[in-house]
Amino acid sequence: MALLNKPGVLMYHFALFIFFGTIFLTLKNLNLEDISATPAYSDALKTWIFSVVGATLIMGVIVTISSLISRARKTRFAVALLLVLLWMDMAVMSLFAYFQGILREDLMVEGYRWVILAGGSFFFFLLVIGLLLYKFPGKVEEGVLAEKVRKKLERAEKKEEKPFCPVCKTTVESSFKYCPNCGAKFSD
Repeated sequence: MALLNKPGVLMYHFALFIFFGTIFLTLKNLNLEDISATPAYSDALKTWIFSVVGATLIMGVIVTISSLISRARKTRFAVALLLVLLWMDMAVMSLFAYFQGILREDLMVEGYRWVILAGGSFFFFLLVIGLLLYKFPGKVEEGVLAEKVRKKLERAEKKEEKPFCPVCKTTVESSFKYCPNCGAKFSD
């Protein structure tokens, strides 16, 4: 992640924390042989999972706002697509975490719920990484900007090293006997 600037690295680590937290908490008791036979989770574990989903929603809002504010690149279509997918993913995650009562009976099976939350968190992580790489490639653009400034300063220094007319301060060549601007005579 050397491409990201400091806010991007911070958001990356927070998204990574959300991803691993959700994966660990939701897949901890999952019965992989028969997902529908997954035992019910304790209330404490459900609280942790729902708080991680809440952190996902907060992170999604932060990434959305920072993506809309930042002007690092002009890839509007790609960023808009990633933001739409991000919000769809967050809607599915919050639906399965908080609004179980409005789902159909076959979608309320506990095992499917946790698999969808874990998959949603993985997809969320990928979308956040995509947005961060599009909108916060700080090191790359800082390097290009630094190179432009360095070249401009070198040109200014070369220009300042040339002799100048003591009367009108126009830069002149060292071989000139008279100033081309004001006509002052230079001493030998």
